[in-house]
Amino acid sequence: MSQELKIGVVGLVMGKNHIDGYLKHPNAKMQAICDINPDSLQKIGDQYGIEARYTSCEEMFANEELDIVSIATPNRLHKDMTILALEKGIHVLCEKPIGMNSAEAIAMHRKAEETGKRLMINYSYRFLPQSVAIKQRIDDGLVGDIYSVSCRWLRDINGFSQFGDWFAKKSVSGGGALIDIGVHFLDKVLWLLDFPELDSVLASSHDHIAQKVAQERGVTYDVEDTVEAMVRFKNNTNFLFQVSWAANIAESNLIECRLLGTKEGILEQNINQGYTFKAKTFRETKGVSYILDINHVNPKICPSSMYYFVDSIVNDKPHMANSTEAITVMKLIEAIYESAKTGKQIFFDGSNS
Repeated sequence: MSQELKIGVVGLVMGKNHIDGYLKHPNAKMQAICDINPDSLQKIGDQYGIEARYTSCEEMFANEELDIVSIATPNRLHKDMTILALEKGIHVLCEKPIGMNSAEAIAMHRKAEETGKRLMINYSYRFLPQSVAIKQRIDDGLVGDIYSVSCRWLRDINGFSQFGDWFAKKSVSGGGALIDIGVHFLDKVLWLLDFPELDSVLASSHDHIAQKVAQERGVTYDVEDTVEAMVRFKNNTNFLFQVSWAANIAESNLIECRLLGTKEGILEQNINQGYTFKAKTFRETKGVSYILDINHVNPKICPSSMYYFVDSIVNDKPHMANSTEAITVMKLIEAIYESAKTGKQIFFDGSNS
């Protein structure tokens, strides 16, 4: 008989996507949901036929025998809810970022080690079909040594609608565009490069556009809307990074990532300003240039992060996007914020200039 894993989800705004991901796995059973909004509980519960509904995660953990829980709440709540779930013997898939800072990330990591339960972070952009295919090409040696990476994710002013919501409050979110959407690219690039040792960061941040709009609307806004950073690794690879919630651009949503390798280059871009992607590789051999489209990736090799997490547990296999990797991502975020604040280059050996 196949092992059935009972799943719970806390936070249904983002958690709905988690439910959809879990339900694709034959060994997953949606057992319970939790949200402070009773209307969301009723709507989602009725839609998926989930009878166990809670407004308190403490109550849910006490009353339900769960194997896995997704924590899909505002960032400020990630640490305490994750630690509570781990203490109850529940594996956790936590939304990105892992927490508000690296200290929280380390505390969550230690609790997972102490309890022997799994903690995975939902870095969902690793699971895009094109990202999986690119990672395979890199691991197979087709790209060669990657010496330069550049990524940007820019939205126009209409792309950010959370003015007055928790995303715009540092005490709840931990930061703005960087920690919200930028974290995806930071993690993805580190993953593609096999987490090379960090050397230094030089960064700047801005809030010119969103702050003006927030003031006009009379709402609280105390985070950045734009960040640029140059990340340098100790292997001499450079990573140029730009992210914005509110930029004066023609596109509504521009996402692209370019990698330069000694054998070939790769460009990944979003299609029609949305959230599906295309990718191409570029190579020159004996005076002939070749362009290869990365299309038709077998869906079996790129399931959702929820499916992947369940499968890892069912088959007792190690999982990626673990808390050790998440600590590195969070330390990089902190260094970018520190460099932007001080105007200084931040070195990961503790010195700065």
